[in-house]
Amino acid sequence: METMGLELVAGRPFSQAHPSDLDAVILNETAVRQLGWASAAEAVGQRMGGLQPIIGVVKDFDVFSKHYEVRPVALRIVLDALDTVVIRLKEGGQAPLSFIEDQWKAFAPEQPFSFYFMEEGIDALYRKEQQLGRLVSGFSGLAIFIACLGLFGLAAFMADRRTKEIGIRKVFGATVPNIMVLLSKEVSVLVVVACMLAMPLAYGAMNRWLENFAYHVEISWWIFLLVGSLALVIAWLTVSYQSIRAALTNPVEALRYE
Repeated sequence: METMGLELVAGRPFSQAHPSDLDAVILNETAVRQLGWASAAEAVGQRMGGLQPIIGVVKDFDVFSKHYEVRPVALRIVLDALDTVVIRLKEGGQAPLSFIEDQWKAFAPEQPFSFYFMEEGIDALYRKEQQLGRLVSGFSGLAIFIACLGLFGLAAFMADRRTKEIGIRKVFGATVPNIMVLLSKEVSVLVVVACMLAMPLAYGAMNRWLENFAYHVEISWWIFLLVGSLALVIAWLTVSYQSIRAALTNPVEALRYE
């Protein structure tokens, strides 16, 4: 239990000082609840199924991945089924694999030595999600880049189409910020409409994906507000070059434009 980092909440761990522990069990909190006891302390000293005494209760831990709810677990000592040894290494230290292999061969020469790191096993449980995350990030970045190219071209077209209007406005006293707001307004409306169409779809898709996990976060409204604001900022930054270029154009040249 100490090696695996299990947290004892009531009772005591297994001990060689108590030979009767060979017939005892230690439960997790979920098992205590499902067996009908109100607390971990109440379960300690009872007998599971009227046979095996309960000597302790540990805090719930994941036996499987987060796709599944925590299962009820009963830990017991099984001496005739020993084929795996769990070893905790010092944090930051190198694995003394050669030493471990020598000790294994000394105690169990008939059993081939094989090993894996628990971190690798845990990583494998979520490898699919990691690959999906990298794939979504890559395509999202590509989509944002293509969208920015489209916005840049749209801003250039709008500025070119409204060259005379911009010149007239400048003659009547319009400032550079006024012209920037004028050209950014249409793009902002398009981005807001796009967000309103995309957010319900994104919310539904994310909820469907999160349903694959027994334990997951809730999608808050402020996330969509943040993403929408970020989309507007990206759009404004994209069109700002064309807006400033159009706003700084000489009004005389703009009025002569055909």
